Amino acid sequence: MSYISNRFLNVIIIGFAITLSIIFVVELKIPGIYAVKFSHEASLNGQNEVSLTNSTATGLLQIRMLDDNSTLRYRLNVTGISDSIGAQISSAKTGENGPTLVNLLHPNMSKLANTAYGMIIRGNITDASLQGPLQDKSLADLISLMNSGNTYVNIQTTNHHEGEIRGQILNTSDAKSTNVGMSTLTE
Repeated sequence: MSYISNRFLNVIIIGFAITLSIIFVVELKIPGIYAVKFSHEASLNGQNEVSLTNSTATGLLQIRMLDDNSTLRYRLNVTGISDSIGAQISSAKTGENGPTLVNLLHPNMSKLANTAYGMIIRGNITDASLQGPLQDKSLADLISLMNSGNTYVNIQTTNHHEGEIRGQILNTSDAKSTNVGMSTLTE
C-alpha cells in the first residue's frame, strides 16, 4: 500500500515539475505577457527648454508601434501642469527649436485626462497625423527622425507659450524588457 502511495506522490511531483517547466518556457516565448515595451521615450523638464524655465513640472512620453505597423501609440504623463495649451513632437537637436511634426493634443486624435497631479495625454499617430516637414510622408520618416535623436516633445502652457517642459525623444527599443512574471530579458 505504501509503495503505491509513494509512486503516486512521485508522479504528482514530476507532473508538477513538468507543468512549471512548461509555464516557464511559454512565459519566455510569448511576448504578450511582457510589460509593454516602448520603442521611444522622452523625459521632460523645464531645464530642457531652449529658454530655460523654473518649472518643477516633469513628464514622460512613451511611444510604441502597434501590431498593424501603421500606427504609433503614445502616452504622455505630465506632473505639475494642468493648463496645457499645446503638446507636440517637433524636429530639432538638443538646444534648438524646430517645426512641429505631430500635434499630440489634437482633439480628434488624442484623449486628455486631468489627474490630481497633472494630466495624461494619449492617442495614436498615423501617416495622416504628420504635419510640417513630414506632411504627406510616412511614419517611417518620423521613426527615422526619432532614431536620429533629432526630435523632441514640448508642452506649452498659459504661462509659457513657447514651452514649459521639453525632452528629446530617444530610441529605447534596445533596452531590456521586463517580464511581469519573473525575469528580465533582452529581446
